[in-house]
Amino acid sequence: MTFPRLVLKVTGAVARCTALLLLLTLLLTPTRGLFAADTPGQNRIISLDYCADQYVLMLAPRGDILALSREATSAVSHFKDRAQGIRQIRPDADLILSLKPSLVVSSFPRHQDLMTLLDRANIKTLIVPYAANFDSQQNHLQMLANRFNQHERGKEITQARAKKRQLVLSRQKNIPAIKALYLTPGGYTTGRGTGMHTLFKLAGIGNMLDFKKGWLPVPLEHLIVQPPTTIITSFYDDPEMATSPWGLAHHDAVNTMINKARRIDVPSHLMACNGLFNPAAADFLQQKILAQ
Repeated sequence: MTFPRLVLKVTGAVARCTALLLLLTLLLTPTRGLFAADTPGQNRIISLDYCADQYVLMLAPRGDILALSREATSAVSHFKDRAQGIRQIRPDADLILSLKPSLVVSSFPRHQDLMTLLDRANIKTLIVPYAANFDSQQNHLQMLANRFNQHERGKEITQARAKKRQLVLSRQKNIPAIKALYLTPGGYTTGRGTGMHTLFKLAGIGNMLDFKKGWLPVPLEHLIVQPPTTIITSFYDDPEMATSPWGLAHHDAVNTMINKARRIDVPSHLMACNGLFNPAAADFLQQKILAQ
């Protein structure tokens, strides 16, 4: 065999190996096309606030989550355990653009300008609409699941929520007739027409301030004359809210009422996001009342 023929044979073998390697690379490398919808890790989702975090953590595969808000692991986050180990960022345009997300999700109106800027940069955005009632929440959950390419996951979650809600409704007949006061560490309470009032109704509990409307500071004079027998509190496990010295909840008269009344403290993570977890929160309240 002469040297030129040897070179030609070696060169041909190298070319064939190179072509084979290139073909294998094309076949094994994930694409954004046909298989992208059903393959975890193909989306790059960023969430800008803790309510958006809950939807993303609930519905999207972990591998699709690029970053969450800085409140994703706080006491008010229902899925704080799932958020562990996922990058947390501030809602900063330059930072978000550098991460090259495929979708940015927000539920806070204050992010509107940022979302508009991202739209102009050809980054897809999704603003979670306000859900005024259970049916709206169900529709939004399925809409978001579809957007995350998780249609079946959305069906599972909405069905589980509906089942939990039906359980709570069926248990209302066992709840004793009580009227409770709701209290936050900031000294605010609720009349009718709020998400908290809706939670009371779902659990079968009366609201002792249902003659008032909306959120309001604790009416000390009224409560001193007619003290509550049951007080439902929440957000006392949130260090930022619980340690604030400015709220009426730190007033001596309020502390006296809390000490004398039956108190049920609802974990903050059950109160997140405009009643998104109301079926679970109502179940928690009912179990506490029936156990006492």
